[in-house]
Amino acid sequence: MDNQYDKNEKMKLIGFRKPALGSGRHKVEVTQKVRKPAEDTFKKTEYFYVASRAYTLDADTIFSVSPSENECGDFSRQIPFITLKNETMPWEYTIAEEINGVPVPWAALIVIAEGEEAEESDITVEKLLGDKQPRLFFPDRSLLPKVTAEKGTDCCHVVDISRQLYLSIMPTFEEMTYLTHGKRVDLADTEDEVTAMNGDFSVIMANRFIPTGEKEMQKSTVHLVSMLGMPEKIPDGYDKIRLVSLHRFSVFSARSQSETFASLIEKLSRNTGVIGYDQEKEVLKKGYVPKKHYTRSGEMTYSLYRSPFLPYEGPGSRIGPKHTADGYLVYDPENGIFDVSYAAAFQMGRLAALSRKPEGALMVSYRKKQKLKMHRRMLEENLKPADIYEAVKNMPGM
Repeated sequence: MDNQYDKNEKMKLIGFRKPALGSGRHKVEVTQKVRKPAEDTFKKTEYFYVASRAYTLDADTIFSVSPSENECGDFSRQIPFITLKNETMPWEYTIAEEINGVPVPWAALIVIAEGEEAEESDITVEKLLGDKQPRLFFPDRSLLPKVTAEKGTDCCHVVDISRQLYLSIMPTFEEMTYLTHGKRVDLADTEDEVTAMNGDFSVIMANRFIPTGEKEMQKSTVHLVSMLGMPEKIPDGYDKIRLVSLHRFSVFSARSQSETFASLIEKLSRNTGVIGYDQEKEVLKKGYVPKKHYTRSGEMTYSLYRSPFLPYEGPGSRIGPKHTADGYLVYDPENGIFDVSYAAAFQMGRLAALSRKPEGALMVSYRKKQKLKMHRRMLEENLKPADIYEAVKNMPGM
C-alpha cells in the first residue's frame, strides 16, 4: 500500500488503511538477559485487548453520505456511499483471510427498498447476543469479538431480512474489498471546521443502484451493516438473517423522464443560439429564453436570460462597472422586458466568492490595496509636493 502523498495532489485514493493495532487480543513478550552476578534470562508475557465499537457507530464518525439523508430525486443511476472520518474503521476487525493481498472489511453498505420485507428494531447488545430464534440466523457468540467498546445494556439497531433478499443484495467478501477504500484529500481551501481535519477518510460503497419508482417516489433505506462473524455462505435451515445496522439513512427516488440524455439534448437544440438558428424570433436566435422573474417587491414577471457561452455581443458589454446585481439589469425596449443575464452572472460570481473564505479574504485585501492606490493618486493630483509627503507618510502601512 502506498501511503506517500504529494502536497500538490488534491486527492489520492488508497486501497486500504490497516490500523497500527487492530481490535482484539494482543500479546506482548519481553525478554531480558543479564550476565552478572550470573548469566540468566527473564521472560514476561502480557495480554491486552484493543476494544472498538462492534454494534454501534458514533454519529461523529460519519463525515457525509450520498445521496443526502431524505433527499429526493432521480437516483436510478447512482450507487450510494458513505464517507467516514476514521480512515481505518473498515479494517479494524479481521473477518476472513486476505483476498489478493487486500484485507476484507468488516462493514458493508446495502440498499433495501420499501416493500422488500425488512423488519427493523432496537434491542440491547445483551439481548442481541443471547436471543436465539428458530429459523433466524445470527452469528454464534463465539465468533464475535470477546471485548467491545459497548456494554450489554447499550442499544443497537438490527434489521431482519429474508434469505432470498440477503442473497440478492449482499456483496461477497471479494466484492467488499473493491467497494471499500481510503481517501486522502487536500483540505487547505475548505471551511474552517473541515480544514482542521487531517484529510484522511475511508469510503464504503454499496453494490446496488438505488431502487427507483417509475412515476412516484420510492423510499429506500441504506444500511451500513456489520459483517462480524458472518460466513460468506449462510447455512441451510434459516429463513431470515439478522444484521446489525451501524448507521442508516433514507432516500427517495423517482425516474424523471425530463432529465434523460435525449431530453437534455432536445432542450439544448431549442434554447441555444447556435443550434437553434431556425427559431422564429430574432431574440431567440441569439440564445435568449424567457424565464420567470420575481422582483424585489414580490411581483412575478418574465425576463430574458441567455448563456454566457454564445458567439454574440450582449448589451452588457456596454455597461460600466456596477456594484450590485440590479445594476446589471438591461432593459430591452424592443420587447419591453429586462435582460437578466449579466445580473445573474454578477450574483452567481458573488455567491461563489462568498462561499470560499480563503479567496474572499484575498479579494477584500486586493480591494483595500486598490482603494489605497486610488487615494494616493488623488493626493498626487490635488496636493502640493510638501503636502503629499506629509499625508502619504502618515498612511497605514507607510
